[in-house]
Amino acid sequence: MGPSSSCKHATPPPPPAITNAGGDLDIVVAPYSIALGDGNDALLHPLWKSIGYDLDHTCTGEGVEGPSCVVPSWAVQVADGFDGRDNALGSFVNYLAAASPGSGTEDELLRMKTGRGIQLVRIRNYNGQADDDQVEVDVYVSYGLTDAPPPKNDGTDRWVVASDWLRAGADGQPNIDLPKYFDDKAYVTNGMMVSHFDTWVVGDPSRSWQRLTTFG
Repeated sequence: MGPSSSCKHATPPPPPAITNAGGDLDIVVAPYSIALGDGNDALLHPLWKSIGYDLDHTCTGEGVEGPSCVVPSWAVQVADGFDGRDNALGSFVNYLAAASPGSGTEDELLRMKTGRGIQLVRIRNYNGQADDDQVEVDVYVSYGLTDAPPPKNDGTDRWVVASDWLRAGADGQPNIDLPKYFDDKAYVTNGMMVSHFDTWVVGDPSRSWQRLTTFG
């Protein structure tokens, strides 16, 4: 894939045709591999340009399309990835990795081996099929494993969830079933889960959190 003269607007698949699919599966998954976009592909294109989707329906930097938001006077406008992909994080990680090797994907892969500071994804109300018109997607962050790392990734790992990613229940205590960050209108199309978050928080529980707000 490479740049083109006309933007195709990379977007996720639409909701499936099925309606009221129902479902009661409750699944928690943890990542064991990741690609943040640092480095280049076989054609020497930056990897981050081929990761993600066009969130603002604008191909910034391609043809006559400009940015979809006002750029602060102190900032420099960065062109989107291929087909309008909005992957500012990947661009930033690529910059950091070039300046300090080991600060990108390689560093995250090492973090995953400890189980600490990684994001856990919980999928609720899923029918277990290739298509489901509505599921809930919850996001948590882990303080680590209850057992010694690394994770076994065999379905038996138990994770300690950071309480500041949870809302309080009726008893005033953080409740695992009341995540702060969730999308209860997510869906699954042809085996791909699609969810949307206006706010995303990244960071390590032992450090300060950084809140990222996205629009799309």
